[in-house]
Amino acid sequence: MDAGPGLNFLASHRERLLISVLGPISIPETVRNEILHKANCDRRFEPARRVLQKLLPKYVDVLSDEVTADLAVTIQRMCG
Repeated sequence: MDAGPGLNFLASHRERLLISVLGPISIPETVRNEILHKANCDRRFEPARRVLQKLLPKYVDVLSDEVTADLAVTIQRMCG
């Protein structure tokens, strides 16, 4: 999930709809950080922070942004 849709679903308290359609989701650390930053800076998105924290880790898995050896090999294989 990207930050934009995440902010909209979480800030509008539509997390149950999101999870019922998609099931548990994964987001990169960068997306988590963008959601939290926007929630802290813009009152419209303030609820997103609380909702996201409530969903971690059962429904939202935060993936590391660090490049691992396995990821590097896979990218090299795909990109040539």
